[in-house]
Amino acid sequence: MNYIYASAAESRNYGDWIIEYASREMLSTYFPEPAAVQDMFSKNLLPGEYDFMIIPGVTMLTPDARPFLSCLKDASYPIYCLAGNYWVQSLPKSGFLFKNSVRMKGNDVVGDLSVVEQLQQPVGVRDPFTARLLQSNGVGVKFTGCPTIHMSDEGCGDDGYVLFSFGRGNEYAQVRAAHGLAKKHHVVCICHEPLDFDRFKAAGLKLPLIDFEGDIELYLSYFKRASVVVSGRLHGVLPSIAFKKPVFYYGTNDSRTTLLEVLGVKIHRYKDIKYSVDRAAQLPNRAVIAYFRKQWDEMLQSIKSNHDDKK
Repeated sequence: MNYIYASAAESRNYGDWIIEYASREMLSTYFPEPAAVQDMFSKNLLPGEYDFMIIPGVTMLTPDARPFLSCLKDASYPIYCLAGNYWVQSLPKSGFLFKNSVRMKGNDVVGDLSVVEQLQQPVGVRDPFTARLLQSNGVGVKFTGCPTIHMSDEGCGDDGYVLFSFGRGNEYAQVRAAHGLAKKHHVVCICHEPLDFDRFKAAGLKLPLIDFEGDIELYLSYFKRASVVVSGRLHGVLPSIAFKKPVFYYGTNDSRTTLLEVLGVKIHRYKDIKYSVDRAAQLPNRAVIAYFRKQWDEMLQSIKSNHDDKK
């Protein structure tokens, strides 16, 4: 298959690297390596003739989320989005699992769907808010969830530490919370962006702090070997769910995190971090994860069938 893959490998958000890793792992079951890789941060599409493009997700349905989105209209091939998100800061109402389908609730929402208009339907989406937004505008969707919740748990174990996965901002409050946990538990901290290391050290952090140094499997191994994960980042929680770790989330509540509600993960407040080890969610909704995996596999199989005859 002569396809092009849209990559966020130049992102400064380590969560994007995790999505990239998980997406490529999922794709390998159905597709060979891509013929070319499109940089999401480029303002131009790669030249060449391709059968189709695959976009893994990474907030790809919001206009201007990545520079290359502005030139999708110039593509001469079909474009498939596997797990897109439409990001807004408001607090939308999410959906829920009913038997074998996901139902939405709340009033219709309106957004700029100029990116969505360039995509093949059904569009893979990763959260209830995005699914409802597209459905209310007549767009066919596959509610696939995030590929990071489907990563292999090979190599997981329990090395007896609480992994404190720092969220955005509020460095001093998070450092105080981490130090508070460290009075009763062995705490190891981990960054999610390149500047986090210096920010949290400057805020007085005295605990071990892990940064990403280019090896995503090494980075993820800290989640795999933790007893509990306490995180202020969505992509601290989702890998932990894949690795069957108890999780406690205290980060933002926006369109992206509507995914957590259907997974059975509560959004806590900062003041509750001191109770995080005891309140960490032990059993996220595995029925929803199985539903997402079925939707994901159906979508990839459909793309493969559409292009199998092209050499």
